[in-house]
Amino acid sequence: MSSVSNTSPSLYVTMLGVGLDVMGGIASVESLIIEHCPDDVHLTHLSTFEYGSPWHKINVFTASLFRLVNRLTSKPIDVIYLHFAQRGSTWRAVVFIWLCKIFQKPIVLHAHASEFKLFFNGLPSWAQRIITTSFRQAERCIVLSDSWKIFYHEIVGVNRNRISVLFNPVKIPEKVPTRNCLPPLRFVFLGRIGERKGTFDLVNAIARLPKDLQKQCQLTIAGDGEIEKANELIIELGLTDCIQVLGWVNAEKRDELLADSHAFILPSYNEGLPMALLEAMGWELASIVTPVGGIPEVLTHKENGLLVEPGNIEELTQAIRLLLTDPNLRENLAKKARLSVKDLDILGYQLRLRETYQDAVNYQKVYTGTTKNRFG
Repeated sequence: MSSVSNTSPSLYVTMLGVGLDVMGGIASVESLIIEHCPDDVHLTHLSTFEYGSPWHKINVFTASLFRLVNRLTSKPIDVIYLHFAQRGSTWRAVVFIWLCKIFQKPIVLHAHASEFKLFFNGLPSWAQRIITTSFRQAERCIVLSDSWKIFYHEIVGVNRNRISVLFNPVKIPEKVPTRNCLPPLRFVFLGRIGERKGTFDLVNAIARLPKDLQKQCQLTIAGDGEIEKANELIIELGLTDCIQVLGWVNAEKRDELLADSHAFILPSYNEGLPMALLEAMGWELASIVTPVGGIPEVLTHKENGLLVEPGNIEELTQAIRLLLTDPNLRENLAKKARLSVKDLDILGYQLRLRETYQDAVNYQKVYTGTTKNRFG
């Protein structure tokens, strides 16, 4: 529990989201929120999605509905805090929104979806109307950047005054290791292995390095997804000496990789605001990323990292080459990266999140005249 104090009355919050063992940024954010929850926030987490067969996923979702109804009818609840992404996650959120509205409970939506624009814009108009009408029921909507705020207001139709921008939180290590500049320099990729995260672009970019620089470069790819395809490409391009694929790693191993690396790379095509990037910046790593989603709002090219265009393999190669050959630039980018995420520390985030909970409660009281108590 966090030692963050607040003079306001205690709040009872039910958080709906993916299981904490699900791979990805949403579970990471949920775990941080639970681990550092303020003493005056009584938080209960209900899993709405877990890995498994289609029947298992249906059973988890159905069970979460029944558990939520039980809580709505018998437990103290001030706020429903609902995490969502695209596709099935969005439709689950729609069901939960209307269920909570039946019980007149204020809702805080938290949008994580990196591909929500593509998903929403590809829907038929009737499906878009269902989502739009549903999301407008929420008292507050948390988004990951100002660019996402514009989208959810202008395209999805959420009231601008109900949208709060909260960059993802990060647990910043108190100390970072002293890294030597002797080759090989260790680069790390953390994320789902596949086209969207630019994994194969990255492997091809390493292949384009001159042979002498390849020998100075060690890349570790850690994540779930298309592991076999990545390994096949690495073998095909003759890069087994400088690239290794670990698969998914837990938080402890992730921190070991970040502590042991010199730079972080994530050449994604779509993002919300990747937790892996913020964690890498907190570990004082120079980063090579793409200007998608909320990334340009936390990282400025050649100020606290390097930006390359999605899919531009030659540009990615040149950025890697620059970090390999310019240790002063790499060190300066790394130091400024750590400084730039100081304000995203989880304790400050919890204060802003608690304010959002309270804003949702206050909004319902003032604008709807609802006076239902926390027991429904």
